[in-house]
Amino acid sequence: MLPSKLIFDIHSYMPGSAMHGVYLDNGELFVFSSEICCDIPPKEQWRRINQPEEADWERFYQALCDIQVKKWDKQYVNHRIIDGGGWSLKIRFRDIYRSTEGMNAYPEPMVLDGQEVDPFDLLYDAVDQLTGGELSTSIDRRFGD
Repeated sequence: MLPSKLIFDIHSYMPGSAMHGVYLDNGELFVFSSEICCDIPPKEQWRRINQPEEADWERFYQALCDIQVKKWDKQYVNHRIIDGGGWSLKIRFRDIYRSTEGMNAYPEPMVLDGQEVDPFDLLYDAVDQLTGGELSTSIDRRFGD
């Protein structure tokens, strides 16, 4: 089963602003990129990608459960960094209804299968896998690190 909503983006500020992400629209997954920070480009500029199969959506859902995205705060902010970048995730998928975002800040590391992991990195990897690697071709992993 597909999510009813999926929007994930990562954006950078100075030097040089950009925004990259994925958008689920009417059951089709798109990748977008913009030179304008914090402004999702018009749909005409999105790139339709090869669509994930049911097994891909299952892996994605499991990744969201593993990183406990349902428990993420609504907002993560680091006020000490003026430039850098941010991110946002809006998802409705089975029992997961979450809208969360960050500005130069991310969820705390967690222990998964006995190892400390970065849940944001795992989210990024899960979204990138869902797009067949299309997201990572147009994005630096984390702006502001």
